[in-house]
Amino acid sequence: MVMAVSLNEEQRKAVEHEGGPLLVVAGPGSGKTRVIVERVKHLITKGFRPAEILCLTFSDKAAAEMQSRIKKEAGTTEVETSTFHSFCLSILEDSVLETGVSFKSGLISRTNQLVWGLKNIDSFNFEYIEVGNNAVDVIESIVDGISAFRDELVSPARLKEYLTEKKAELEQLKKNASDGATMPENASAPSKQDKRRKAKERSGADEENGNNSAEIDEKIAFLSQLEDLQKVYERYEQFKRKESLIDYDDMIQVVIELFKSRPDVLRRYQNRYAHVLVDEFQDNNYAQLELVKLLCPSGNVTVVGDDDQSIYRFRGAYLTVFDDFRDHFKENATTIKLERNYRSTKNVVALAKQLLDPVPNRVSKGLFSENEDGGKVIVARCATDAAEIDFVVNKIKNDLLGKELKRRDGAISPITYRDIAVLSRRRLEGIKFARAIKAHGLPCTFIGEARIFSTPVIRDLLAYLRVADDPLGNGIEIARIMINHGVTEQNVKIINHAAKAKARELVKRIDRTESGISAKEDADNNRNYGTDFVYDVMEQLVADPDSSSVSQVITQKDLIKDIVYQIRAIVGLRNKSPVGQFVFELVMSKTDLYKRALNDSSEESIRNRLILHEFLKIAQEFEAIAKRPALKDFLDHLNLMSDFDIEIRQGEEEADSIIVTTIHQSKGKEFPIVFVVDVADRKLPLQFREKKFYCPSDLSRGLKFRDLDEKELYLQEERRLLYVAMTRAQHHLFLTLAEIYGDNVRKTKPSKFLVELNFENNRLVELVSYDAATEAPVLVSDSKVEQLKHEYQLLATKFVNQMQLKSAVEKVIELAMILHYQSGKPLSDFRIDQIISPDISVDRNHVEAQLKSEHASLLEKDSMHFSASSLNTYQDCPLQYKFSRVLEVPTLPKTFFDLGKAVHSVVEVLTKRQINEQGYLPTKQDAIGLLDRYWVSSTYQTAKAEEEDRTSAEKMLEFYVRWCEQRVREGYTPFAAEKNFEIEISGKKLVGVIDRVDLTPDGEYEVFDYKTSRSGLNASQIKKDIQMNAYCIAIQKLYGKLPVSASLLYLRKEEKVSYLVTPGSVEPVRREMEVLIDGILNERFDPVPDYFTCKYCDYKSICDAKEIEDEE
Repeated sequence: MVMAVSLNEEQRKAVEHEGGPLLVVAGPGSGKTRVIVERVKHLITKGFRPAEILCLTFSDKAAAEMQSRIKKEAGTTEVETSTFHSFCLSILEDSVLETGVSFKSGLISRTNQLVWGLKNIDSFNFEYIEVGNNAVDVIESIVDGISAFRDELVSPARLKEYLTEKKAELEQLKKNASDGATMPENASAPSKQDKRRKAKERSGADEENGNNSAEIDEKIAFLSQLEDLQKVYERYEQFKRKESLIDYDDMIQVVIELFKSRPDVLRRYQNRYAHVLVDEFQDNNYAQLELVKLLCPSGNVTVVGDDDQSIYRFRGAYLTVFDDFRDHFKENATTIKLERNYRSTKNVVALAKQLLDPVPNRVSKGLFSENEDGGKVIVARCATDAAEIDFVVNKIKNDLLGKELKRRDGAISPITYRDIAVLSRRRLEGIKFARAIKAHGLPCTFIGEARIFSTPVIRDLLAYLRVADDPLGNGIEIARIMINHGVTEQNVKIINHAAKAKARELVKRIDRTESGISAKEDADNNRNYGTDFVYDVMEQLVADPDSSSVSQVITQKDLIKDIVYQIRAIVGLRNKSPVGQFVFELVMSKTDLYKRALNDSSEESIRNRLILHEFLKIAQEFEAIAKRPALKDFLDHLNLMSDFDIEIRQGEEEADSIIVTTIHQSKGKEFPIVFVVDVADRKLPLQFREKKFYCPSDLSRGLKFRDLDEKELYLQEERRLLYVAMTRAQHHLFLTLAEIYGDNVRKTKPSKFLVELNFENNRLVELVSYDAATEAPVLVSDSKVEQLKHEYQLLATKFVNQMQLKSAVEKVIELAMILHYQSGKPLSDFRIDQIISPDISVDRNHVEAQLKSEHASLLEKDSMHFSASSLNTYQDCPLQYKFSRVLEVPTLPKTFFDLGKAVHSVVEVLTKRQINEQGYLPTKQDAIGLLDRYWVSSTYQTAKAEEEDRTSAEKMLEFYVRWCEQRVREGYTPFAAEKNFEIEISGKKLVGVIDRVDLTPDGEYEVFDYKTSRSGLNASQIKKDIQMNAYCIAIQKLYGKLPVSASLLYLRKEEKVSYLVTPGSVEPVRREMEVLIDGILNERFDPVPDYFTCKYCDYKSICDAKEIEDEE
């Protein structure tokens, strides 16, 4: 049934337009989708067959919604509605013979592109791109750069041709500008290292040759790096064709090449579609516009969009797409502007319009609203980020929910949860607000992207996969499996301790005198022996439980036996199944991972199912690409893949739930009440980060954007983001910001956009200040029953911890009532004696044994000692300390530890020789010779990474040799190297080793700690550093007085950071060490999630508290 809809004059003109190409510039809330649907209906009434009409949209969801609207309002399902990529893929599937392109192996995702690049990075032989330890970032930049060239339809051959021509042109210009100096005939060709150095140096100013020469050098440097990118681009295209793969860019690019090379195929599709409509036109890239031009040579096209809502430039959106459209179709093109906003109040529209006033080169629009004025836009300036969260939550709870609201249809009804949206620039901030809202018992759904490798369900799955591949060498993953099965931490510790003892016993039987590495050190590292003995201990416990020493102290033997049997079964399945099948059976039947996700319809369970589906897809894609891979190959692939973001959409709008989402995700939606949070400096707009690779303007195919640099274009897009966020609001708009974020001392400035709006004096704005803040617990479930259950669980646990046992029992009974209700039974049938009755079995003997047991505590407090590094670990995260020092969970070796250890070992030998041999000075030759002895190659994934680390190590040692020479010239004398010490803090031993102690010319002591890291502490931070102050206390104990200074010697950065030591500087740190030791002894091991701490933590895979989300 065709529905009649009233239209305003401009909408009617757009719907009924006849003839040539039509550009509809549709402001927010102006009825864009209505116009598209009504235009489809109009075309059908004018004689167009529905099957002759093609609607192209930006996303699968938009295509599905458009199709649904057309079906409902136009009464047909024959109109073809599709995304650009799906449309082009269907053409390629129909044109395999014409294209010669096979993609039988399927689609290669962006993540698999990145993994391919990382796997092959050594073979690219970069001459100008420096990889360093940033292989992941380099490959990501290159892949994104390649995509940028493909958006402009620039092939590898065309790029190579351009680079050759352009470099020759620039070199000639440089030659003309030079003084005529030439390279001597006998000069040798520059080395690869020289080329990189010169390419880097060219970007700097050359004062002698003038700015023109410096600019030329900078351009040549950039083009040189593009030469490296071009080689990867060419290799990537060859790889896809060889492996019969296709990517998203291919879908459009290959179709365009097909249309241009085969006019007969192009005519086929031109004749098929009598009219083409394109939605969200501002999000199209150049290639997509080119496709539209080819399909519609006669101008039988309608495009609808808004340049003010272009927020996907980072994905390749073509900023001048409107100008290009008009330029291509010239006088035949008609532009109609939809300027009336039906969504928002007059105040919201007016303020949003002010926001865009400073933007040049816009399509001018006279946006207006005929709705009520509405209240002023509230700008809430909060004291802290906690206060900002509190403001939002309290405003929702106390001022908004239940308040009467006149809807756009004229109806009056109370504000409900679903009327409210909280929009953030970054997903991480949004998650904070979602958690706080849930913690207050309000239903809330976070709609955004979930990074699958940071989710607990995937960490559980990866643990099984790693154990299946190598049960003998994956004790850390076995620990996760045991804990998930309910094995107590005490038993995990016993098994890990026994495993470490077996490792130490093995090492003692091996002669290690040549390497100079102690047996204890190798046992701690568990390196090169193929096992960490954790599974070995468990198997021995199962095979011979009575004779095992572990069996005398461990409990839960049957549970541990079940785990061993499960591991055996999984290993057996691995040996007889292809990777794809093995992963599928592991997820679906051999573990309870998928079964747990099926238990309920909570947000977490739904998300876990989506994540597991995505993982199974990853396994299938890998098997198609790798051709009969082993499980180890798949794990290597996943290891590379985990370096990159793999996102799936999480959360869907529920019937009555507050929505929290990012601004990007909110596009196309509307809500009666909108909170836009963190409208502050460096939050919105985010700080500009320049792209490493992009298509030069004189190579790009589209119209050029007028004289604006990348930073200004970025700021314009951030401004449009805020505009999109503001114009989601129908009735009430709140913009919030905090003056203090996190632990910052300095106040954060308001967003420059707010400042430009003169928010403190704008008649459209009401400025409020908010200081109160409360810290709320984090809830994880969504349904009201689940929320209630979680609240009671928290309360029961809290009462138990506080020994309020009567209250705890009451909460347990109430939890039983909730479970009774969940099972579908009436509460009137619930009886307390179902839970508490006189015949409850209490194992008094077990309780008595536990009370008397020496193993009740995880710590052996009487014999405990500490180190500065262990206290630093506890200071960063108590839970990390627990994993590392208490549970003794084994970890894998790291290449940067090997690099540091090798350099430290060389420096130790050189320093001791300098102390012991009067007159000896370290030399470069001696240093490199020692480095050969201590260098470890086995832990490097690529030869390239090892080569670069080796080069770095040699440079660090060269600096150290020069530094030693300088110290001797200045009268300093090395006094001690690798000096062991033991001091007492809070009655406990703190032990360690001082890297170096020097005597000053005045006979005072100076302590040093060598660092091979890229970043480190500054002068004010080192003064508070636990390790350096422990060194100072030790010097006082060893030699009777404090050192005059303590220094960090950064070998990589070639700098020394020092501070003057006084009793007043040492004492506060001593007290801090006492506090940390007290926390450890009292077993306070709560996690302290932090982005950087968690990102580099060895225990990410077994810690569900970790925080490693991208900042954006």
